[in-house]
Amino acid sequence: MIKAILFDMDGVLIDSHDAWFYIFNKAYNKFEGKTMSVEDFDKYFWAKAFDKIAKKYFTVPIEEIREYYVEIYEDYRKRLKVIDGTKEALESLSGLKLAVASNTQNSVIRKILKDVKLDTYFTLFVGGDDVPNGKPEPDMLIKALELLKLEKEEVLFVGDTKWDRMAAVAAGIKFVGYKIDGDIKVNMLKEVASYVS
Repeated sequence: MIKAILFDMDGVLIDSHDAWFYIFNKAYNKFEGKTMSVEDFDKYFWAKAFDKIAKKYFTVPIEEIREYYVEIYEDYRKRLKVIDGTKEALESLSGLKLAVASNTQNSVIRKILKDVKLDTYFTLFVGGDDVPNGKPEPDMLIKALELLKLEKEEVLFVGDTKWDRMAAVAAGIKFVGYKIDGDIKVNMLKEVASYVS
């Protein structure tokens, strides 16, 4: 029986691609004097664990980049959009524990979801800075299971990238692909509710 659902954030709950691309390039230009094309951003950065990838492109410590992201958060915030139907989908799952498992750092997850009024739907937030390795490694999904005190058979993980799918497979958790192939594939979040009974 499914007792909890874990959600990736970016691309599942929030349409944040353009926002991340914008502030990444602001940081890349500030610290390295460079910019990256959207094609390269999608290929090398999007949805991956920031700490590991950033080390290849930035010469400054990760902490400095994170601090700068906080400084320019409002530029990021105004480019965010809640994906259509998200609130209704979360309300339809109100009998379950809902959690977020994202490569974004925990404090930023909480701030984003509070700003777009989605935070109250969730009982747990696990970010990329809460575990040794972000997705596609299974660390954050395993941590979420531990904190929720549930077995892997009792949860579903909803994600939209191959990195999410790889993390779910490695953790032994059933993967709900949002617009991508998984153990289950959905094209709208409201469809998730039909798989929890």
